[in-house]
Amino acid sequence: LNNAYMWAGGPGESLSNNSTVEDFYNQTFAGGREEQFSKALALNADSGNSGLTQLAALAAAWQTKPKLSLRNTPDYLRPAEITKLMRRLSRRAIRAGHGAEVVRILNADTLRRAADINLLMDIVPAVTTVSGFEAATSLIEHTGRDIVQAGGHNVPALNAMHAELYKEWLQSLVTVRAVKEGMTIWRKASDFYPKDPSLHLLGVELLLAAGNWRAADTLLYNREYPAALQDKVDLLGRRISDMKGEAGKIVIHFQPGSSTIPVTALLNAGMNQKFMVDTGASMVTIPSDTADALGLKIISDYHGSSQDVATAGGMVSATRVMIDTLEINGWVEHDIPALVLDIPGQPGMGLLGLNYLKRFKMNLNNGQGSLLLTPR
Repeated sequence: LNNAYMWAGGPGESLSNNSTVEDFYNQTFAGGREEQFSKALALNADSGNSGLTQLAALAAAWQTKPKLSLRNTPDYLRPAEITKLMRRLSRRAIRAGHGAEVVRILNADTLRRAADINLLMDIVPAVTTVSGFEAATSLIEHTGRDIVQAGGHNVPALNAMHAELYKEWLQSLVTVRAVKEGMTIWRKASDFYPKDPSLHLLGVELLLAAGNWRAADTLLYNREYPAALQDKVDLLGRRISDMKGEAGKIVIHFQPGSSTIPVTALLNAGMNQKFMVDTGASMVTIPSDTADALGLKIISDYHGSSQDVATAGGMVSATRVMIDTLEINGWVEHDIPALVLDIPGQPGMGLLGLNYLKRFKMNLNNGQGSLLLTPR
């Protein structure tokens, strides 16, 4: 029989309880979660590793089933008190530079068993630092969601943290112009927070980074914005207007105030080449390695196939070749004569000379760091 004992004595004999303290301990406490918590609490939290040993022991205890009902559990062993201690230990360890260890100890399974949303929120910044934005947002979207659902009520602070993570992630992608990845993340974030105006503007920035001013224009003006964001809205609007004015032109951006203007061009639809814009050079020049790699056709006339060029190292003879196509920012020019010249002190660099530049009207704004080339 369950929860019963078989009496083996004679009839009429009196019964007595001979249970020992050890028996009671084994039946009610030993091997349970509460015992594991007690053992963890007995550890020294100040033992030179910022409480990581005690934190790991508490985390491991969550893997064990409880033996006591909540009503019979001492206050100091109740889950709420244990998670408070875990929060203190994790914050201390993170401040001491042990974020990676805390993230390892407080994995998704442990956090789900502890079911304390504040504990999860405490380590999200460490997860972001250790494993990146994707891991941090995933932790909120899966483990955080499970904890919130189990608690039966919404947690606005978690939603705010989640949205802010997406914004920081997207801003980092805008900065490095990772447009394809950025748009994927932006669409996912927008599904969660379709009414967030800051998130909406990050989508505009991504489209501008991709050079798609038409889509950016549509996205920017399809909603209203709070007054606090109006300056940013105006700035993005001006950027869109500038890009409209640059349509059909080549825009080369460089460091404002710089005396050099670098640009990369695609030669013969197959090889990128770095150039410096040089209005003092009569012809385009390319390094010999590029000419050899492309197998360019040598140009000959009654002067021969080469000409003398003055360089910092003196006069040199440069072979004349023909570049079939030279593409900058999507604009392609055909049949560009060039000289094969290795510039002293600038290996691998070419010059974008006047025989190319004169095909355009040039508008240089050194203060803003832009050179606008308008086809003639």
